[in-house]
Amino acid sequence: MSVDAERLAQEPRGFVVDLIERKIRLRAHQLYEQRGYVEGHAVEDWLQAESEVLETSILAPLYRRSRSGDQPSVEIESERSGSR
Repeated sequence: MSVDAERLAQEPRGFVVDLIERKIRLRAHQLYEQRGYVEGHAVEDWLQAESEVLETSILAPLYRRSRSGDQPSVEIESERSGSR
């Protein structure tokens, strides 16, 4: 059994949130690249990416329930500064 499969069996909601956030983070970074690495749009990129990913994910309802009451975890700025 893989590490991800073991984690899914133990804590499915945490795994789903992590999986969806990885997809959102990847899409937000793609948007940042498309903009020509122009700073100052991290929240906009995150929200657009989140919208796009959740629009097509069958896991969206579980993600939304798991995240309700939480602030969006926008980590784009810190990742961008380290990825130049």
